[in-house]
Amino acid sequence: MRATAPYTSIKTTDCRQFDSESDEHLEWLETTFIEYLSTMEPQCLAKNFLTKEAYQRLVMTTHPNAECVRYL
Repeated sequence: MRATAPYTSIKTTDCRQFDSESDEHLEWLETTFIEYLSTMEPQCLAKNFLTKEAYQRLVMTTHPNAECVRYL
């Protein structure tokens, strides 16, 4: 499946591309998302929804990915 309309016609801010080093989505990714994962970890492990290894990899790769986006 692919988008049939150009990016500029998309109105939702959650689907837009990163546009600057200070993009609020990068800030959310590095703070709120990590906090959310840490609060969800016990529930995920109890329900076998997210393994301990998957959780660790998500946390470990989130910050470097945000830094990579800032660099590019």
